Amino acid sequence: MPDGDSEDDYEEKLLIARWELTAEQAVTQQLK
Repeated sequence: MPDGDSEDDYEEKLLIARWELTAEQAVTQQLK
């Protein structure tokens, strides 16, 4: 079912984006 796959793909991209954002913020705080 393509619909299910697309939904999982979307959620996975959201998770990755959120993780990258968190990592970036952590690095920024360490530099200060």
